Amino acid sequence: MVCVWDIRCFEAGKGNLGLNIKMEVLHMKFELFTEEMRRLLKSGLGKGYQVRVKMIEKNNACPFTGLVIHKRGESMGPIVYMEPYYREYMEGSCLKQLAKELVEDYRINEVEQISVDFSSCLLSWDRIKDMILYKVVNTGKNKKMLEEMPHREYLDLSIIYYIYLGNHSAGQFTVPVSTGHMELWEVTEEDLYRAAIKNTPLLMPAVIKTMEDVLSELIRGEFGEVINDTVVNAMFENVSDSPILYICSNNVGMNGAACILYEGVLAEFAERMGGDVIILPSSIHETILLPDRDEMDYNDMRDMVKSINENDVPDEDVLSDRVYRYSLEKREVEVVG
Repeated sequence: MVCVWDIRCFEAGKGNLGLNIKMEVLHMKFELFTEEMRRLLKSGLGKGYQVRVKMIEKNNACPFTGLVIHKRGESMGPIVYMEPYYREYMEGSCLKQLAKELVEDYRINEVEQISVDFSSCLLSWDRIKDMILYKVVNTGKNKKMLEEMPHREYLDLSIIYYIYLGNHSAGQFTVPVSTGHMELWEVTEEDLYRAAIKNTPLLMPAVIKTMEDVLSELIRGEFGEVINDTVVNAMFENVSDSPILYICSNNVGMNGAACILYEGVLAEFAERMGGDVIILPSSIHETILLPDRDEMDYNDMRDMVKSINENDVPDEDVLSDRVYRYSLEKREVEVVG
Protein backbone atom coordinates (compact mmCIF):
# COMPACT_ATOMS: atom_id res chain seq x y z
CA MET A 1 0.00 0.00 0.00
CA VAL A 2 1.37 3.39 -0.98
CA CYS A 3 0.58 6.34 1.28
CA VAL A 4 0.35 9.64 -0.57
CA TRP A 5 0.14 13.27 0.41
CA ASP A 6 -1.12 16.30 -1.46
CA ILE A 7 1.08 18.76 -3.25
CA ARG A 8 -1.44 21.58 -3.52
CA CYS A 9 -0.15 23.88 -6.22
CA PHE A 10 -0.17 27.60 -5.55
CA GLU A 11 -1.43 29.74 -8.40
CA ALA A 12 1.48 30.36 -10.72
CA GLY A 13 1.23 31.71 -14.23
CA LYS A 14 3.43 29.16 -15.91
CA GLY A 15 1.44 29.09 -19.13
CA ASN A 16 2.31 31.30 -22.07
CA LEU A 17 -1.03 33.05 -22.51
CA GLY A 18 0.07 34.44 -25.84
CA LEU A 19 -0.03 31.00 -27.40
CA ASN A 20 -3.74 30.26 -27.23
CA ILE A 21 -4.14 27.56 -29.83
CA LYS A 22 -7.74 27.56 -31.00
CA MET A 23 -7.73 24.19 -32.71
CA GLU A 24 -8.28 21.66 -29.93
CA VAL A 25 -7.50 18.92 -32.40
CA LEU A 26 -3.84 19.87 -31.88
CA HIS A 27 -4.07 19.07 -28.17
CA MET A 28 -3.97 15.70 -26.47
CA LYS A 29 -7.01 14.52 -24.59
CA PHE A 30 -6.62 14.65 -20.82
CA GLU A 31 -6.07 10.90 -20.38
CA LEU A 32 -3.32 10.85 -23.00
CA PHE A 33 -1.77 14.00 -21.52
CA THR A 34 -1.66 12.37 -18.08
CA GLU A 35 -0.02 9.22 -19.42
CA GLU A 36 2.56 11.25 -21.35
CA MET A 37 3.34 13.30 -18.21
CA ARG A 38 3.75 10.05 -16.29
CA ARG A 39 6.18 8.75 -18.89
CA LEU A 40 8.20 11.98 -18.97
CA LEU A 41 8.38 12.18 -15.17
CA LYS A 42 9.49 8.56 -14.95
CA SER A 43 12.17 9.23 -17.55
CA GLY A 44 13.29 12.48 -15.91
CA LEU A 45 13.52 11.05 -12.40
CA GLY A 46 15.32 7.88 -13.44
CA LYS A 47 15.18 4.18 -12.62
CA GLY A 48 15.10 4.70 -8.87
CA TYR A 49 11.58 6.11 -8.96
CA GLN A 50 8.08 4.88 -9.64
CA VAL A 51 5.34 7.08 -11.07
CA ARG A 52 1.76 5.88 -11.34
CA VAL A 53 -1.66 7.35 -12.10
CA LYS A 54 -4.14 7.49 -9.21
CA MET A 55 -7.75 8.68 -9.21
CA ILE A 56 -8.64 10.70 -6.10
CA GLU A 57 -12.05 11.84 -4.89
CA LYS A 58 -11.40 15.15 -3.18
CA ASN A 59 -13.57 17.66 -1.35
CA ASN A 60 -17.27 17.64 -2.28
CA ALA A 61 -16.79 14.28 -4.05
CA CYS A 62 -14.95 15.97 -6.94
CA PRO A 63 -12.81 13.50 -8.93
CA PHE A 64 -9.18 14.39 -9.66
CA THR A 65 -6.38 12.60 -11.46
CA GLY A 66 -2.92 12.57 -9.90
CA LEU A 67 0.53 11.14 -10.39
CA VAL A 68 1.99 9.41 -7.33
CA ILE A 69 5.79 9.69 -7.17
CA HIS A 70 7.89 7.62 -4.81
CA LYS A 71 11.30 5.99 -4.66
CA ARG A 72 11.47 2.26 -5.24
CA GLY A 73 11.31 0.40 -1.97
CA GLU A 74 9.50 3.22 -0.15
CA SER A 75 5.81 3.18 0.71
CA MET A 76 5.15 6.92 0.66
CA GLY A 77 5.24 9.73 -1.83
CA PRO A 78 3.48 12.88 -3.02
CA ILE A 79 0.56 13.02 -5.42
CA VAL A 80 0.60 15.79 -8.02
CA TYR A 81 -2.76 16.64 -9.57
CA MET A 82 -2.76 16.91 -13.33
CA GLU A 83 -5.74 19.22 -13.87
CA PRO A 84 -3.82 22.52 -13.32
CA TYR A 85 -1.02 21.35 -15.61
CA TYR A 86 -3.50 20.33 -18.30
CA ARG A 87 -5.06 23.81 -18.19
CA GLU A 88 -1.62 25.32 -18.74
CA TYR A 89 -1.04 22.91 -21.60
CA MET A 90 -4.35 23.89 -23.21
CA GLU A 91 -3.32 27.55 -22.89
CA GLY A 92 -0.19 26.91 -24.91
CA SER A 93 2.47 25.65 -22.49
CA CYS A 94 4.84 22.97 -23.75
CA LEU A 95 4.11 19.55 -22.24
CA LYS A 96 7.79 18.60 -22.06
CA GLN A 97 8.60 21.89 -20.32
CA LEU A 98 5.82 21.31 -17.77
CA ALA A 99 7.22 17.86 -17.02
CA LYS A 100 10.75 19.24 -16.74
CA GLU A 101 9.63 21.92 -14.26
CA LEU A 102 7.80 19.32 -12.20
CA VAL A 103 10.90 17.12 -12.01
CA GLU A 104 12.97 20.15 -10.98
CA ASP A 105 10.44 21.13 -8.29
CA TYR A 106 10.47 17.60 -6.94
CA ARG A 107 14.25 17.53 -6.67
CA ILE A 108 14.57 21.06 -5.27
CA ASN A 109 12.15 20.29 -2.47
CA GLU A 110 13.90 17.00 -1.68
CA VAL A 111 10.58 15.22 -1.44
CA GLU A 112 12.35 11.91 -1.04
CA GLN A 113 13.92 13.09 2.23
CA ILE A 114 10.53 14.27 3.47
CA SER A 115 9.22 10.78 2.71
CA VAL A 116 11.88 9.16 4.89
CA ASP A 117 11.38 11.58 7.79
CA PHE A 118 7.61 11.40 7.61
CA SER A 119 7.56 7.61 7.47
CA SER A 120 9.20 7.43 10.88
CA CYS A 121 6.99 10.18 12.34
CA LEU A 122 3.79 8.55 11.09
CA LEU A 123 4.16 5.59 13.44
CA SER A 124 4.32 7.68 16.61
CA TRP A 125 1.54 9.91 17.96
CA ASP A 126 4.06 11.77 20.12
CA ARG A 127 6.05 12.70 17.01
CA ILE A 128 3.08 13.50 14.77
CA LYS A 129 0.70 15.30 17.15
CA ASP A 130 2.28 18.73 16.63
CA MET A 131 1.59 18.41 12.88
CA ILE A 132 -2.17 17.82 13.22
CA LEU A 133 -4.31 20.67 11.86
CA TYR A 134 -7.99 21.00 11.02
CA LYS A 135 -10.12 22.41 8.23
CA VAL A 136 -13.85 22.64 7.54
CA VAL A 137 -15.87 21.01 4.75
CA ASN A 138 -19.54 20.71 3.86
CA THR A 139 -21.11 17.75 5.65
CA GLY A 140 -23.80 16.95 3.09
CA LYS A 141 -21.45 17.04 0.11
CA ASN A 142 -18.85 14.77 1.76
CA LYS A 143 -20.86 11.97 3.36
CA LYS A 144 -18.85 9.19 1.73
CA MET A 145 -15.48 10.77 2.57
CA LEU A 146 -16.52 11.39 6.18
CA GLU A 147 -17.28 7.70 6.68
CA GLU A 148 -13.53 7.05 6.53
CA MET A 149 -12.32 10.09 8.45
CA PRO A 150 -12.53 11.14 12.10
CA HIS A 151 -14.54 14.36 12.25
CA ARG A 152 -16.95 16.41 14.30
CA GLU A 153 -19.98 18.29 13.04
CA TYR A 154 -20.23 22.06 13.30
CA LEU A 155 -23.54 23.52 12.09
CA ASP A 156 -23.90 22.19 8.50
CA LEU A 157 -20.12 21.73 8.29
CA SER A 158 -17.67 19.10 9.49
CA ILE A 159 -14.25 19.62 11.05
CA ILE A 160 -11.71 17.18 9.60
CA TYR A 161 -8.01 16.71 10.30
CA TYR A 162 -4.83 16.56 8.27
CA ILE A 163 -1.10 16.25 8.80
CA TYR A 164 0.75 19.39 7.74
CA LEU A 165 4.28 18.92 6.38
CA GLY A 166 4.98 22.52 5.39
CA ASN A 167 5.02 24.79 2.35
CA HIS A 168 7.42 24.43 -0.56
CA SER A 169 7.85 26.01 -3.97
CA ALA A 170 5.68 23.21 -5.38
CA GLY A 171 2.86 23.95 -2.97
CA GLN A 172 1.67 22.63 0.37
CA PHE A 173 2.37 19.11 1.58
CA THR A 174 -0.50 17.53 3.55
CA VAL A 175 -1.89 14.10 4.44
CA PRO A 176 -5.58 13.64 5.37
CA VAL A 177 -6.08 11.85 8.69
CA SER A 178 -8.12 8.66 8.30
CA THR A 179 -9.69 6.33 10.84
CA GLY A 180 -6.76 4.02 10.09
CA HIS A 181 -4.32 6.65 11.36
CA MET A 182 -6.39 7.10 14.50
CA GLU A 183 -6.27 3.36 15.18
CA LEU A 184 -2.52 3.26 14.47
CA TRP A 185 -1.88 6.02 17.00
CA GLU A 186 -4.44 4.63 19.48
CA VAL A 187 -6.05 8.05 19.93
CA THR A 188 -9.61 9.37 19.88
CA GLU A 189 -11.20 12.09 17.78
CA GLU A 190 -11.09 14.25 20.90
CA ASP A 191 -7.29 13.84 20.99
CA LEU A 192 -7.09 14.96 17.35
CA TYR A 193 -9.32 17.94 18.06
CA ARG A 194 -7.30 19.07 21.06
CA ALA A 195 -4.08 18.86 19.05
CA ALA A 196 -5.60 20.70 16.09
CA ILE A 197 -7.10 23.59 18.06
CA LYS A 198 -3.64 24.23 19.49
CA ASN A 199 -1.62 23.76 16.29
CA THR A 200 -3.77 25.32 13.57
CA PRO A 201 -3.81 28.93 14.84
CA LEU A 202 -0.06 28.72 15.47
CA LEU A 203 0.92 27.33 12.06
CA MET A 204 -1.87 29.01 10.06
CA PRO A 205 -2.59 32.28 11.89
CA ALA A 206 -5.75 34.17 10.97
CA VAL A 207 -5.56 37.25 8.76
CA ILE A 208 -8.48 39.66 8.34
CA LYS A 209 -8.28 42.34 5.65
CA THR A 210 -10.80 44.55 3.90
CA MET A 211 -11.97 43.40 0.50
CA GLU A 212 -10.50 46.60 -0.92
CA ASP A 213 -7.07 45.82 0.53
CA VAL A 214 -7.16 42.26 -0.83
CA LEU A 215 -8.14 43.42 -4.32
CA SER A 216 -5.51 46.17 -4.24
CA GLU A 217 -2.82 43.61 -3.39
CA LEU A 218 -3.99 41.37 -6.23
CA ILE A 219 -3.92 44.26 -8.69
CA ARG A 220 -0.46 45.38 -7.60
CA GLY A 221 0.78 41.81 -7.70
CA GLU A 222 -0.48 41.44 -11.26
CA PHE A 223 0.72 44.77 -12.66
CA GLY A 224 3.60 45.69 -10.33
CA GLU A 225 5.13 49.11 -10.93
CA VAL A 226 3.01 49.64 -14.05
CA ILE A 227 0.11 50.79 -11.86
CA ASN A 228 0.39 53.43 -9.11
CA ASP A 229 -1.58 54.11 -5.92
CA THR A 230 -3.65 56.87 -7.52
CA VAL A 231 -4.99 54.52 -10.17
CA VAL A 232 -5.69 51.77 -7.64
CA ASN A 233 -7.52 54.16 -5.29
CA ALA A 234 -9.59 55.49 -8.18
CA MET A 235 -10.86 51.99 -8.89
CA PHE A 236 -12.59 51.90 -5.51
CA GLU A 237 -14.05 55.42 -5.42
CA ASN A 238 -17.51 54.29 -6.51
CA VAL A 239 -17.79 51.64 -3.78
CA SER A 240 -17.00 53.96 -0.87
CA ASP A 241 -20.68 54.06 0.19
CA SER A 242 -21.09 50.27 0.15
CA PRO A 243 -20.80 48.19 3.35
CA ILE A 244 -17.18 47.37 4.09
CA LEU A 245 -16.50 43.69 3.50
CA TYR A 246 -13.69 41.84 5.25
CA ILE A 247 -11.89 38.70 4.10
CA CYS A 248 -11.01 36.22 6.84
CA SER A 249 -8.43 33.58 5.93
CA ASN A 250 -5.06 32.32 7.14
CA ASN A 251 -1.57 33.50 6.28
CA VAL A 252 -1.24 31.15 3.29
CA GLY A 253 -4.79 31.49 1.94
CA MET A 254 -5.50 27.75 1.95
CA ASN A 255 -8.24 26.09 4.02
CA GLY A 256 -8.65 29.48 5.68
CA ALA A 257 -12.39 29.16 6.35
CA ALA A 258 -11.33 27.23 9.46
CA CYS A 259 -10.20 30.54 10.98
CA ILE A 260 -13.78 31.18 12.18
CA LEU A 261 -13.12 28.35 14.66
CA TYR A 262 -10.03 29.99 16.17
CA GLU A 263 -10.50 31.12 19.74
CA GLY A 264 -11.05 34.87 19.95
CA VAL A 265 -10.94 35.68 16.22
CA LEU A 266 -14.65 36.36 15.73
CA ALA A 267 -15.12 37.75 19.23
CA GLU A 268 -12.37 40.34 18.79
CA PHE A 269 -13.62 41.27 15.32
CA ALA A 270 -17.24 41.64 16.54
CA GLU A 271 -16.12 43.84 19.42
CA ARG A 272 -14.18 46.00 16.98
CA MET A 273 -17.28 46.27 14.77
CA GLY A 274 -19.48 47.03 17.77
CA GLY A 275 -21.97 44.18 17.32
CA ASP A 276 -22.89 40.93 15.63
CA VAL A 277 -21.09 39.83 12.47
CA ILE A 278 -22.46 38.18 9.32
CA ILE A 279 -20.31 35.34 7.94
CA LEU A 280 -20.58 34.47 4.24
CA PRO A 281 -18.85 31.17 3.33
CA SER A 282 -17.17 32.24 0.10
CA SER A 283 -15.10 29.02 -0.12
CA ILE A 284 -13.18 26.48 1.97
CA HIS A 285 -10.26 28.92 1.78
CA GLU A 286 -11.87 32.06 3.21
CA THR A 287 -15.03 33.66 4.55
CA ILE A 288 -16.43 37.16 4.11
CA LEU A 289 -17.28 39.11 7.26
CA LEU A 290 -19.48 42.20 7.56
CA PRO A 291 -21.22 43.96 10.44
CA ASP A 292 -24.84 42.87 10.91
CA ARG A 293 -27.35 45.65 10.27
CA ASP A 294 -31.13 45.73 10.84
CA GLU A 295 -31.89 46.31 7.16
CA MET A 296 -30.06 43.19 5.99
CA ASP A 297 -32.13 40.40 4.41
CA TYR A 298 -30.57 37.02 5.26
CA ASN A 299 -32.60 35.17 2.62
CA ASP A 300 -31.35 37.52 -0.10
CA MET A 301 -27.83 36.92 1.15
CA ARG A 302 -28.35 33.16 1.00
CA ASP A 303 -29.59 33.41 -2.60
CA MET A 304 -26.50 35.44 -3.46
CA VAL A 305 -24.13 32.92 -1.82
CA LYS A 306 -25.86 30.03 -3.62
CA SER A 307 -25.63 31.80 -6.98
CA ILE A 308 -21.94 32.59 -6.52
CA ASN A 309 -21.21 29.00 -5.48
CA GLU A 310 -22.97 27.66 -8.57
CA ASN A 311 -21.41 30.06 -11.06
CA ASP A 312 -18.08 31.33 -9.76
CA VAL A 313 -16.55 28.98 -7.17
CA PRO A 314 -14.86 25.73 -8.30
CA ASP A 315 -16.93 22.74 -7.18
CA GLU A 316 -14.11 21.40 -5.02
CA ASP A 317 -13.83 24.72 -3.14
CA VAL A 318 -17.52 25.24 -2.25
CA LEU A 319 -18.10 25.34 1.51
CA SER A 320 -21.80 26.07 2.06
CA ASP A 321 -24.86 27.87 0.69
CA ARG A 322 -25.88 29.03 4.17
CA VAL A 323 -25.44 32.39 5.88
CA TYR A 324 -24.05 32.53 9.42
CA ARG A 325 -24.00 35.13 12.17
CA TYR A 326 -21.62 35.46 15.09
CA SER A 327 -23.60 36.63 18.11
CA LEU A 328 -21.52 38.87 20.32
CA GLU A 329 -23.94 38.30 23.21
CA LYS A 330 -24.02 34.50 22.91
CA ARG A 331 -20.37 34.24 21.78
CA GLU A 332 -21.28 31.63 19.17
CA VAL A 333 -21.95 31.16 15.46
CA GLU A 334 -25.48 30.37 14.28
CA VAL A 335 -27.21 29.76 10.94
CA VAL A 336 -29.49 32.66 9.95
CA GLY A 337 -30.15 32.04 6.26
